Amino acid sequence: MTDHQTSFNLFNLLKISLILMVGISACSYRAPRIQITETPTPQPAQLTPEKSQTEIPSPTQTTVPCNETNGNVVESDVPSELLTEPVSVKIYLPPCYDSQSGVSYSVLYMLHGQTSMDDQWVRIGLLTKMDELIAEKKVQPFLIVLPTEIRSNANSGQSKFGDAIIEEVIPYIEQQFNVCSKRECRVIGGLSRGGNWAVHLGFSHPELFNAVGAHSAPLFYGEISNIQLKTAYGEATIALPNFYIDVGNKDPDHDDVILFLETLQELNVPRKFSNNLGYHDEPYWHAHVEDYLLWYDSQLLPPSQTP
Repeated sequence: MTDHQTSFNLFNLLKISLILMVGISACSYRAPRIQITETPTPQPAQLTPEKSQTEIPSPTQTTVPCNETNGNVVESDVPSELLTEPVSVKIYLPPCYDSQSGVSYSVLYMLHGQTSMDDQWVRIGLLTKMDELIAEKKVQPFLIVLPTEIRSNANSGQSKFGDAIIEEVIPYIEQQFNVCSKRECRVIGGLSRGGNWAVHLGFSHPELFNAVGAHSAPLFYGEISNIQLKTAYGEATIALPNFYIDVGNKDPDHDDVILFLETLQELNVPRKFSNNLGYHDEPYWHAHVEDYLLWYDSQLLPPSQTP
């Protein structure tokens, strides 16, 4: 073998050895592992639906108590076809009255005296006293309606004011406000001429009023005869309202009031009578507004939830 051949063989041997070493090294290499972290899919946020303004509270929810201590007075003109003008009225709404509550209230219709208007009872302190008695829990809340008789000097026999109260004012109140329409939820009263009207309407429409208050009321001319005619049959007195009569001992109409009282006694009509010190004036009625309201309250049904 020549030297040239020997060199060639050694070169090939080295080449083969090098290839084997690279192959062995490549087989021993391991690729680094890639750490795969599984990211959880984000869950959608839980949305709480907004409550609509008209949503009805569930039975488990508690009603926020009302903290009002004073009633509100609203004014309205009741359309009238019987009179030449609307009947102006003030309406006392007791504390916490809410037209949306579904609570139904009783009503006191209170009439003013001659030459006065619907603010007379306000001036005397009837509404202020009502707030006080409700706050003291001495009376249940009820509405007080104060109508105005513009022509209070008119002859009662020719006036349509009484008819307007029955046919227009009472239906208007019962349509526009949350009030009970039962007889036991409705009373009427008044001072002086207003008391005359209350007595007249109480005997003319006994089916409408559970009680009548006549404060210093001498009665309209001829009313005693009308009462006697109305109660000519004994059974007629069974359906009559209860009456509250009071008068000051120095009232110039004192004797007429006593005559009315004696008529009711003879006819066995249910009544309460109070003979007090005083005159026929606003200081006298102011001194007794609490007595009036306590008695009216005793004749009325308390507020109730409308079915």
